[in-house]
Amino acid sequence: MIKSNKLNELHRQYSKLSLDELIRTFTKETANVLNSLPETEYNTSSRKEFLDLSSAFSKDYKESGRLNRTVFVGQKKVKLLFKKSHKIITLIELILGNNNDRPGLASLFEKWSYVYSRLHNRFASRDWIESIIVAFFLAMVIRSFVVQAFKIPTGSMRMTLIEGDLILVNKFIYGPKVPFTKLRLPAVREPKRGDVIVFIYPEDRKKDFIKRLVGLPGETVEIKGGSIYINDRPVTEPIFNQIYYFNKGELALAGQKIIVPKDSYFVLGDNSASSKDSRFWGFVTKDDLLGQAMIIYWPIPRIRIIK
Repeated sequence: MIKSNKLNELHRQYSKLSLDELIRTFTKETANVLNSLPETEYNTSSRKEFLDLSSAFSKDYKESGRLNRTVFVGQKKVKLLFKKSHKIITLIELILGNNNDRPGLASLFEKWSYVYSRLHNRFASRDWIESIIVAFFLAMVIRSFVVQAFKIPTGSMRMTLIEGDLILVNKFIYGPKVPFTKLRLPAVREPKRGDVIVFIYPEDRKKDFIKRLVGLPGETVEIKGGSIYINDRPVTEPIFNQIYYFNKGELALAGQKIIVPKDSYFVLGDNSASSKDSRFWGFVTKDDLLGQAMIIYWPIPRIRIIK
């Protein structure tokens, strides 16, 4: 290939021409120079090879240009363009060597090297755009259907989760919602008591909340003596036994029993003394579930599985 200063000189001369115009101009110029060469068997076959190669190259470039308007260009087509462009340069270099380094041929070698450079610059930028779009699409799919990161803003789930914890939420387990629709994909399993869940806050649907699931659909929930009773029986799981639950809010008064509606859940914060949860604003519907909190991934000393 040629030196960068020569490429810069050619760029100043031909930068106003589109690649399509450049290819047509150099193809015509090359054909004229090859026609002026001595009539030898080598030159005749080389001239035919160039015309066939340049015609195919021009056709492929025009086709890639049409595809390029839709952003994505087939990688095989792009690689083929580079391959044919390089073949033209190599062919002219061979013709140059077999015709005593004629000046006109040397100039053509430089010009087709410039075409190759312009071709590379054009499609290299497209590769970046395609990579960014693919990465963005994959990120949106993962965020919508598989896992999403959240930051804990308050201390309502202390000491399970504290302010500033960065967590990952499994959105696949309960059946992820399809964006912009009311549809859900099939769930891996149903929510169960003790799950730390993320959901849309019923009183402000622009906010996401995180609490621990306590009552399932159809169950009777009561807070008595700091403990949780489900269907008049105390909950004995260790995660609930180590927390003192307060009778606060309109739905958790002393002696009050609440029946959880169909397709809804009763949720409480682990920091019962300062948590605004189902005791105050009611139930979380199944449609508002976003996922199960899985792991704290930051800060490093806090890394752990959420239980």
